[in-house]
Amino acid sequence: MPLALTDRLDHGSAAQGRFHQTISAKSFPRFAEMVLESDGSLEVDVEVERSSAGIALLNGRVRGRISQQCQRCLQAVNLDLNLALRVAVVMPGGDDLAPAGFEPWQAPGEVTLGGLVEEELVLSLPMIARHAESEDCPALMEQTGSAQEEMRAESDAPDSPFAVLRKLKDD
Repeated sequence: MPLALTDRLDHGSAAQGRFHQTISAKSFPRFAEMVLESDGSLEVDVEVERSSAGIALLNGRVRGRISQQCQRCLQAVNLDLNLALRVAVVMPGGDDLAPAGFEPWQAPGEVTLGGLVEEELVLSLPMIARHAESEDCPALMEQTGSAQEEMRAESDAPDSPFAVLRKLKDD
């Protein structure tokens, strides 16, 4: 049976089935605020089953490409999102009821499929978005350039044990 993002997963619900759809990142308002381009699409493929105790077990993936602001150069950095979901929706204090291999997710009230997926998306974002060392980042290139200049200047200086004293005297 196909599921919708609005289907409840808490303990008063019996929802189960599969949700497989490519949806806009705008469908998740909190997540859309944290990325630069919220027009991107996310492929959500989640299957919800119920354990013998009635606990909702989510198993699936969320894939997509998003962009955030690089904290070094303040330009866009593209991030590939490949989030694996293995979550058990439990009551507060019921972490031990989650089956092995499932992360317990405590739900004190009403929980929807969309709300849970959005929470996992928000948690999957890096705390500090930045370009990788191998990518072109103007701020990183500036940092490495100045560091190389400092190294050259240090290597050109004579290796005298009194060079530090001479520098202090000159200041």
